[in-house]
Amino acid sequence: MERTFFNFDLALDRTDDGEFVRVTASPADEAVGPFQPPLSQREVTSFHQSLLTQSGTEAQQTIRQVGERLYRAIFTGNIRLCWDESLRLAYEQRAHLRLRLNVQAAPEYADLPWEYLYDPQRQEFAGLTPHTPLVRHVDLKQPVAPFRVEPPLRMLVVVANPGGQPLYDEEDVWLRLVDTLDHLAVERKMVLERLIPATVHELQRRLRNNQYHILHYIGHGVYDGLAQEHRLLFENEMGRTRPVNSQHLGALVHDHFALRLVTLQACPTAQPARQNPFIGVAQQLLRRGLPAAVAIHQPLPPAAHLPLADDFYRAVADLTPVDLALTEARRLRWITAQDPTWGEAALFLRITDGGLFVRPPESRPTQRRTFFSWRRP
Repeated sequence: MERTFFNFDLALDRTDDGEFVRVTASPADEAVGPFQPPLSQREVTSFHQSLLTQSGTEAQQTIRQVGERLYRAIFTGNIRLCWDESLRLAYEQRAHLRLRLNVQAAPEYADLPWEYLYDPQRQEFAGLTPHTPLVRHVDLKQPVAPFRVEPPLRMLVVVANPGGQPLYDEEDVWLRLVDTLDHLAVERKMVLERLIPATVHELQRRLRNNQYHILHYIGHGVYDGLAQEHRLLFENEMGRTRPVNSQHLGALVHDHFALRLVTLQACPTAQPARQNPFIGVAQQLLRRGLPAAVAIHQPLPPAAHLPLADDFYRAVADLTPVDLALTEARRLRWITAQDPTWGEAALFLRITDGGLFVRPPESRPTQRRTFFSWRRP
């Protein structure tokens, strides 16, 4: 089904006069308004922890309260008027209005749970609404075209469990993921391969010798405050910890043109950090040319992240635009299980639309041209 999209581009900006929100592009022109941080770092940490302990009415109230605070910090004055008019214009055209949030100029606000933006007037979460899918946008001028692919898609899974870090049952994590997604292999829509050993050298060798469309990383991430670097922890040849910064990882995936999507997931024993390393790595990968990345805010129990991954990858394998794929996966988790962790998956996008893959044009059989005909009398 053909879909029409408009983009509503919001950017957090900082000048000598203070912090601002700017609408840099929309169906209803541009706008600017003041910005006041809606949540402290302590409140952000407390919010993420509460999602793992609360349920039912209590959880609904928590995410709505936080979502409304985020919403009111952004949509004030002219920003709100521009948003309402853009919604009206999109509705008239029966189009989706993609909300693209850019925080490159104010990176300290990247850890805020923007996926839970809640409009109290319409009583809806932007992250659950297909007609207003929310993405974190990295604005780069180089265009990225969808990759032409004939299914099945190929996914490379990294389950890094290096010594020196809290260890977990990596075989159980791998088998749970395989059991969840095996129906895609049966339907010849997606093939999963595991990176063994989970080293940088093996990753480089695999990317050099094979073609992969999705990279799924499960493991630890850290933030080095002294170097101001976000790092993923791989294994070295002895099974110990090998930190890999986002610049190095970006260089590895930069030339692997088929790779369209990277998912970064904390392992069950990962500890929350003041600055989420997976968010930082996702941003840097897009700056190095990756079209899209999904970063999970915190370690989630299998009952939460596996159904979300199943619904998300099922839609991606059907070549659905990645922002709609994640929005639909979130909606299913909220509708079927009332799981408040649906917004813990943040989508970073640098392409104009969400189309990561496209089928190659069908080859048509060559028709013989008849230059003359001859019949026996």
